[in-house]
Amino acid sequence: MSRILKKISLPYIVLLAIVLSFIIALSLGNNNIVFLSILALFLWNIVYCFEDLKGRVLFFAFQITFFTFLLGKLTVRFFSGQTFLDGFSDSILRHIFLCLFLSMLSVFAGFSIFHGKKQSYSTPSAPMQSDLGRFVRDISKVVLYATFAPYMAQIIERIIFVRNSGYLSYYREFNSAIPFPIKKLGEMCIPALFLFLATMPSKKQCKIPLLLYFLAGVATLGYGQRNGFVLAAALILIYACLRDKIHNDGTVWVSKKMILCIILAMPFLLVFLSLLLYFRMNQMAKFSFFSAITDFFDRQGITVTLLGYGIQYQNDFPAGKFYLFGPIIDFLNKNVISQSLFHFPVYRSQTVDMALLGNSFGQTISYFVNPDQYLAGLGLGSCYIAEAFHDFGYVGVVLVSALYGFILAKSTRIFEKHMFLGAFQLFMVKEILYAPRDAAFTFLTSAFNFINVFTVLGICFFAKALLNLQKKRSTMPHGKSNKILVLINSCFPYDKGESFLENEIPFADGFDKIYLFPCQVENDQTKRIVSNDKIQIIPLKKVTGKGRKLLQSMICLFHPKFWKELRFLMQNGKMNFRTVKFLLSFMQTGMSSTQKIKRQLQKDGISEESNIVFYSYWMFYHAFAAVSLKKQFPNSKAVSRCHGFDLYEYRNPDHYIPFRQYIIENLDTIFSISEDGKNYIESSYPNFRKNIVVSRLGTMDYGVRTIDTISSPFRIISCSWISPVKRVWKIVDALSQIRDIEIEWTHVGSGQQFESLKKYANKKLGPNIHAVFLGAVSNLDLMRLYQQNDYHLFVNVSESEGIPVSIMEAMSFGIPVVATNVGGVGEIVFDGKSGILIDKDFDNQDLVNAIRDFATMDISVYDAYRNNTRKCWEKKFNAARNFTEFYKILRG
Repeated sequence: MSRILKKISLPYIVLLAIVLSFIIALSLGNNNIVFLSILALFLWNIVYCFEDLKGRVLFFAFQITFFTFLLGKLTVRFFSGQTFLDGFSDSILRHIFLCLFLSMLSVFAGFSIFHGKKQSYSTPSAPMQSDLGRFVRDISKVVLYATFAPYMAQIIERIIFVRNSGYLSYYREFNSAIPFPIKKLGEMCIPALFLFLATMPSKKQCKIPLLLYFLAGVATLGYGQRNGFVLAAALILIYACLRDKIHNDGTVWVSKKMILCIILAMPFLLVFLSLLLYFRMNQMAKFSFFSAITDFFDRQGITVTLLGYGIQYQNDFPAGKFYLFGPIIDFLNKNVISQSLFHFPVYRSQTVDMALLGNSFGQTISYFVNPDQYLAGLGLGSCYIAEAFHDFGYVGVVLVSALYGFILAKSTRIFEKHMFLGAFQLFMVKEILYAPRDAAFTFLTSAFNFINVFTVLGICFFAKALLNLQKKRSTMPHGKSNKILVLINSCFPYDKGESFLENEIPFADGFDKIYLFPCQVENDQTKRIVSNDKIQIIPLKKVTGKGRKLLQSMICLFHPKFWKELRFLMQNGKMNFRTVKFLLSFMQTGMSSTQKIKRQLQKDGISEESNIVFYSYWMFYHAFAAVSLKKQFPNSKAVSRCHGFDLYEYRNPDHYIPFRQYIIENLDTIFSISEDGKNYIESSYPNFRKNIVVSRLGTMDYGVRTIDTISSPFRIISCSWISPVKRVWKIVDALSQIRDIEIEWTHVGSGQQFESLKKYANKKLGPNIHAVFLGAVSNLDLMRLYQQNDYHLFVNVSESEGIPVSIMEAMSFGIPVVATNVGGVGEIVFDGKSGILIDKDFDNQDLVNAIRDFATMDISVYDAYRNNTRKCWEKKFNAARNFTEFYKILRG
């Protein structure tokens, strides 16, 4: 039993205690404790939200509307010493409490089970940054602007009617006089907006559309509809929070300061909404600031009485009615096709026929409770809990609530993955937030009504047609073709790998068309925003099934290149099971990538005579694919960068990289990121010297922090994948020998040995060393880390390197470096000027001495190191200079 309890985290023990207290209090008939348990569950849900507020913003918003419509009235009355609800017996009151508790608990269960502790977003099925996504974005924006005036005309018409005839008459008598075509155009405005938002536009692109939507929401206040304003404001805030989590290019949509301002403004917003009600009901004389807040919750909380009335009038409801499905039934019965074929009866709102023969729980219960007010145009609304209980009892309450939790949990994932479904998801979320005061399945009929589907499908089909037309026109006549760049890499922009490509991509320019083909994308990898909208990203899924891998490997056996490479292995004494397996895997991945890339280019109408540069980011299977594609497109050329593991054979098992000579002799140019790499290829393959060029990588300029003194603790940072070749353990060994200096060591980077490294550090390091392991972080987050912290020293003790981008990034901030003199590290770290170089096979004391030198260094000497470090970066590793020159070479 104790083992089980240890596995259960403290928050869930608290949740269990809340559930037990509710059950006990309910069985004892103590309504005060029962209600306190309900409030405790609500507060528990809120705390759960704040663990990841932006990731759980939908669940948080639902909790707020749930409190407003179902708990607010009870809370105000409880703390003011009044009876909970007038006119209900204790048994009915306990029924209300049980329904509320079951619903809150079930929504949480549905959300938490399907959301998880930390939601990871999978690869989008239709990339929002593709050509189609951009076309849809532009067209939906045009439709939004074109239909906004008709949309506002309908709102203004309602305002004029209410001003002339009164608020209550609006529900009984209002009929729009706007011509049918203009009215339908206006109804296309919001679906066009939601589709635009689903294409993941930038924050700047969103400003005017969201402002128009907000202004329309404000305008609805003019005819007494507060929910239109509140839901518009809430949806804008929710969307902004979602954009901070998905498809974010680094822009902050909702800052902590903004959240604080919103929280502080909430009382004033509640007062403002109450003021509107007082004005609408001609009761301005009763208005006061604090009473307005309590009165707001008391009036909005009238919805909770529906749970009691549902029991009181349960024998009066028409037999055979399933109100849960009322919106769906009405949707199927009232559409144009059904009416023309079957002539189903249509009942006008706020009539006896509608109350007794219709499918609306809200209309029926409002009529039962107060017929006169109902017929005069007033009503109680509806509630998904009351409908679920009426149809299926407490089981229905649990199931419908859990369904809501499931939808809220999956909404972010759907919104991130699918542009088309994302538009409908916004409709569904908007209605689910209002479900505590509305019919249970209105979210379905509201999202998928005819005008919404027509608008979204119409825009998507029109965008696709325009895209196809553009592709046809882009083909140049008389054999002349556009200049095209095809970049082949591993995973960028998916997941956190190849983060250094983020620095290069913005400078990819000068081509009529640019493709990016990440070849090893997995289904659960998050996509990052690419800051170059000229690039079309085509993810190639990694082959994971053993059967498919085996089949593709067997195909390789019939290729002449395989047997030629096998002969090379035999002649050089490297023939063994491991190298043959490596060869097959390498060839299978390269050939598969070649076929997929060629198929995509042909699909886009790119002919074999096209002028294409196949640029492989790694001189590995990516370069094999580039060379293979070059042979199939005669007017093309193939180039490749080479870094570290893809360059030095000795960094691979058996010192072997498949097809090395074949790749090098067929590449038009090899871009080595270091002089050391260039020298290595020239000495290993002297016949190909003319094809090798040094083209250094670079990092962006994020500025330099000023350090006036080397304060305590002395701050060291390291950044690398945790693997044997990186030897991060040696940093731990060195720091463990320093006992007289306060040091804070931060390591950025993850790997399979991440946890074992943490345990090793905890065991060996003394109390003067504070180790921080951040794991894998995005490149943007790493830059923010450097900007916001005074790091005094960067340490890299790798056994082998090209020229580490991690060192470039640190040096761009003026941080001196201690590093092993391997690969091209000596080309970036100048011993005694920008840092200290130590031998590849250094003793721990060498690293200890280097760290001590910097920790005890005179500030004037340290400043000289920092200045030299920054100057070195500016001269050799500035991304703007290096990548601009690189793409100039690629363009020829």
